[in-house]
Amino acid sequence: MLLKWTYGSDYVSFNDWNNNKKQLLGIYMTWCRVIALGFRIKDNFKNLFPKTNRININLCLGLFLLMNISKTKLGDMVQKVMGRIFQFIRKNFISIGYLNSLPFAILAIYIHIYYHYNQGARFGKEPLPLSHVYKFEGVDFEEFNFKTPDNAIINAGLFKNPDQPSRGVIYFFHGNAGNVGKNINLAPHFFTYGYDVMVIDWRGYGKSIGKRSEKAFYDDSQLVYEALLKRYPEDKIYLMGHSFGCAMAANIGTRNNPAAVILVGPLYSFADAQQNCPWYYPIITEYPFRTDLFVPQIKSPIYLFSGTSDIVHEASVRLSKLLREKDKFIEIKGANHTNIFFDFPDFKSHLQKILNPGKDDILVLNRENQVIKESKESPSM
Repeated sequence: MLLKWTYGSDYVSFNDWNNNKKQLLGIYMTWCRVIALGFRIKDNFKNLFPKTNRININLCLGLFLLMNISKTKLGDMVQKVMGRIFQFIRKNFISIGYLNSLPFAILAIYIHIYYHYNQGARFGKEPLPLSHVYKFEGVDFEEFNFKTPDNAIINAGLFKNPDQPSRGVIYFFHGNAGNVGKNINLAPHFFTYGYDVMVIDWRGYGKSIGKRSEKAFYDDSQLVYEALLKRYPEDKIYLMGHSFGCAMAANIGTRNNPAAVILVGPLYSFADAQQNCPWYYPIITEYPFRTDLFVPQIKSPIYLFSGTSDIVHEASVRLSKLLREKDKFIEIKGANHTNIFFDFPDFKSHLQKILNPGKDDILVLNRENQVIKESKESPSM
């Protein structure tokens, strides 16, 4: 039996245990907590209800378990039926007098537990202690700690190109996993274009701390952008998002006028990525990250890259339908969600055309930052 779940931007399967142990164990522990709390509620209150309602409790818990760990025809049928019931409740919440019945009460408790305890579980945060000191050999690195109006601390790092003065800065929004320190391998690749690289960690990632919300993701990203404006002309600032980070890049693109917005492996929206999850997930998600709403509002040129072997390629293609005529959708044949940055000279050549129009020579590096190709020819855009 197969369980598919969205953990961050990746679909996790029990069939691939060796590569997904951490995610699968996290899912398992989350469900253990939910089910244990459900039975604790049942045990504490069973004496207050007649026998028929105690049966309803067990029935509800059984149905919820079936809906979420089974992909049988019965499980699919239960999801559809319960989905219609819940949609009806949402539309008539105030006027319905049946919400005091136990099945609906258990349903409400269950969703409340999910909403408050599992909303943040999808973020692959990788936090670091505030005392952690970044050490990057051979790289000029400047660290920043920005204080927000609600007293959060947003950590960001500027990787400076060894050839100064730089041509500008690439403001990079990393994917769901990692932190500032994990992006050191990308910096030399972007150095080949002559740019500095700024990387932000959102709340809960790396050394950044504070209460998380979707609005905070956007506002914190804007705070760092405003700091960059004090160092670089706006026409020398390029926004680049990868995967989950594309939502922030697109949002900041709507608020400002950067040189360009570059989206690599974007999701159509974060809520849309949960379409294979239980029926109630898109309804109550706290973090929809509607990249599809931001893209049409961006005035700067947009370049959307997607690997044909990327797990979110279909979503990226859907998003590309929202681009204007002057924007570009570029497919990199054979690239997946992560190796597009390292293993495909075509990707590097297209970036060269964007970042340094008219300049054709570029050093193409491998994952170990060794020169594998010197490109003298940029592809037509």
